[in-house]
This record gives sequence, C-alpha cells and structure tokens, in this order.
Amino acid sequence: MRKVIAFMAVALMASSVSAQQVIIDFDGNALPDETVLIGSAEVRSEGGDPGGYLKVTDAANGERSTIIFPDLTGDAAVTSLNIKADLRVGGGTDSPADGFSFSLVRPDDPVVTAGDGNGFAAAPAGEQNLPEEGTQTGISVGFDEWFSGDGDVIGLSVRVDNELVSQVELPTKNGEPNDLTSLQTGPNIDGLNFLSWMPFEIDLNSTGNLKVSYKGNLFVDEQLDVEPFAGRLVFAGRTGGANAAHHIDNIVVTVPEPASAALALVALGGLFAMIRRRSR
Repeated sequence: MRKVIAFMAVALMASSVSAQQVIIDFDGNALPDETVLIGSAEVRSEGGDPGGYLKVTDAANGERSTIIFPDLTGDAAVTSLNIKADLRVGGGTDSPADGFSFSLVRPDDPVVTAGDGNGFAAAPAGEQNLPEEGTQTGISVGFDEWFSGDGDVIGLSVRVDNELVSQVELPTKNGEPNDLTSLQTGPNIDGLNFLSWMPFEIDLNSTGNLKVSYKGNLFVDEQLDVEPFAGRLVFAGRTGGANAAHHIDNIVVTVPEPASAALALVALGGLFAMIRRRSR
C-alpha cells in the first residue's frame, strides 16, 4: 500500500511540474504583480476582446512603452516557452509606424537593468534603441512596420542575442484582417472601428525550435542555436511621426514550473525509492 501511495504522489507531482500558465485576459485576470509599465503602456478596462486590454501604443504620434514582466520561473533556465495573444494593430496613418516586439531577455539585458524603457537593439542600418527591433540579449520577435534603411524589412523579425536570424516581409499596409501580407489587422478607414483582434503565437520548444504564427498562419520555423537561460519577458513598442495602435489581449504564457517544484519532484522520487526498498 505504501508503494502505491508513494507512486500516486510522484505521478501527481510530475503532472504539475511540467509547465505553468499565466493567463491575462484583463477581464478578471490582470497582469502579474510586480509587472513594470514604462512610458505609454497602460491597462484599459474596456474595448478588448472582450473586456479590457493592454495598450502598448495608441494610434498617436510619439508614444513609446515597455512592459517588463516579473520572473516567472524562479531563476530557472527557460527550456520552453509559449506565448499566445490576440493583437489589434493599425488604425493610424496610411504608413503605419513604428512597431512592437516580444522578447525573452537575459537578466543583464540593458532594458531590464536600466529600467527606463531604453536599451533596445538597433535597426540593420544603425539607428539605435528601437523597441520594434527587440532586445540586445535573448530571443526577440519583432513587428516592424517602418522601413529603417538597408537590411530592414517591413514585417516580422527574429533576433537572437542581438543577431537577426530571420526576417519575413509583410509589405501590405493596412490590409484586411485576414491579409497574410499585412501586419495590421484591418483597413485604415475609421480608427479602431474596422480593426479585428487576430491570434498570435510564439512557441519555443526544448530543442530550440522557434515557431511564430500570426493570423492563423505559420510564418517562422527556425532552429535556434541558443542554450536555455533564466529570462524575463519584455513587451515594447513605439510610434513616431507616423503611428498605429498596438493593443494586446488574452495573453497566455506557458513556461516550465519553477526550479523549486522540480526539486520537490526529485525529493519525492527519492522518498518513493526509499519506501520501495524498505518494503521488500
């Protein structure tokens, strides 16, 4: 009987430590405690899909924001990561700008250590500190709406430790919601009124394979050369002399359980082995 009880406890613990989810729908589930909002970022209580949403920028000139999430893994290396969200993008100028990014950064990343919304990567042509380019460390997926010179594209980008490893051109400006050649989620007719919320997903598995899907289509399937590291999530975006709304809702982040839970599993496994030996 003791063997059966111990085995059941190990099995239950194993099922609980594989992954944890953070659900943020802004309609009962808020941003985690200790999330840092810098600049224009704010949570709104209505206008989302449904309920509230996270404003990175509105369709207004000169906005800039950074959202730094607290440590979700207890300083454990992130061996896998999945981010799902609904995005509403556009409703601004005929040439939208500038973009936004999702990043898993290393603990010493300038964006985290400075804490003032600066320290982002540069465009290929050299313009510095652009949130849409992602961060200087870790893994970033960027939505770049503005052509910033040679080597840059309007579209999706993947950056690993400050090196661009993938760019996907999506050149259509203010396309229809289901237009797979457009970053925006609707035509630029009447502000937000003709924009839709569209699904977005980043999936990094334990072997380093990164997949990025948007509007139900897989755009990026890259094998990354990067060792697991303890990281923080950073969302960021900006507008300039041209603009677009960058809104996020229904965020679901799935990461490995904190190391303490994994250690508990190891300890319980040892207890199971000890009980089994004593019962023989």
